[in-house]
Amino acid sequence: MNFLQDRGWKTGVFVLTPVGNVAALLKTFESNNLVHKVLSASEISDMNATKTMSMSPKDMMVSYNWTTSIAAATLSRHLDDPAYYYFVQEDERCFYPNDSHRFLAESVFLNETKPRLICNSAKLLDHFRAEGLVSNETVVGVFEQGLPAPAPLNREAMAKRSPRRFVFYGRPEDHAKRNLMSIAMMAIAKAKKNGAFDAEPWEFCMMGSSRMGKSFDLEGVRVNCLPYQGYDAYRETLAGFDVGLSLMYAPHPSVPPFEMVRSGMITVVNTTPRRPDEWYRSISENFEPGAPSVDGLADAIARATARVGDIDARLAATETYHPSSWEESFAGLPAKLGHAIFNKTGAE
Repeated sequence: MNFLQDRGWKTGVFVLTPVGNVAALLKTFESNNLVHKVLSASEISDMNATKTMSMSPKDMMVSYNWTTSIAAATLSRHLDDPAYYYFVQEDERCFYPNDSHRFLAESVFLNETKPRLICNSAKLLDHFRAEGLVSNETVVGVFEQGLPAPAPLNREAMAKRSPRRFVFYGRPEDHAKRNLMSIAMMAIAKAKKNGAFDAEPWEFCMMGSSRMGKSFDLEGVRVNCLPYQGYDAYRETLAGFDVGLSLMYAPHPSVPPFEMVRSGMITVVNTTPRRPDEWYRSISENFEPGAPSVDGLADAIARATARVGDIDARLAATETYHPSSWEESFAGLPAKLGHAIFNKTGAE
């Protein structure tokens, strides 16, 4: 929305849950400049407060999850181009067991009004095609995550760092179960038992959630929980670690592991059939893929800790395929999406 607003297009928001007072809503986002700016510049419609929605037949409609896609499929029938675009960031079926929610999430791709896609990563699109949810005829615009340059890395400081520092991405929230926090902790404990951290002193941290307090003990390892930070501070923090662990048991390849390897960390990840060892290593030698088991990940942690002293290799492997900004990520999307609205400038 910010990308489109900056180019002159007007934006509106249909909200499915009750909004209440719009001014009060905007005030809650005052500390988030981007969200506040985008919403302030949009016409906000509360679908619970009125049965009449205001839109132009020439509009383009975008949904961002399966629930909004169901609504968009109905509303888009009133447009000159009776289609909608699904800004899809994950196969949302993975959030549910085989229940009614999963059925509805899948139905978005199978109903008569099928979405066009604004798809987060080529890897996710490959998954949808392999699952038979997306055909070669589907209109798709793929973007890759915009990742700013990492914080500067100091070779001498990396070489002399003691104790060495280990960080893992841990999220206990229900919606983040795909990050396998329990498996991560089991793998760390197993690696510790197997002697992966015996060669030199190590300090352990967890990031990604504020739910675990300030610290906790894990089989003789003291883990410090890092607070949420602004992105610049987050990048500086990443530059201070030697080994990272970031798991993802879902089709989307995630973002933290790429931020880790770009920050000079040897980064342990779990392989999957569509994200095999060779795929990770083709991106960066800072990846240390582990077989999809606790023992496999513990072994990968041991290989990672053994590699931390090769600073030159770590520094040489900090590049990935990602664009350096969201501007670059989205730059080619309008042409790929094929909507008539992009045949004119936003001002028109």
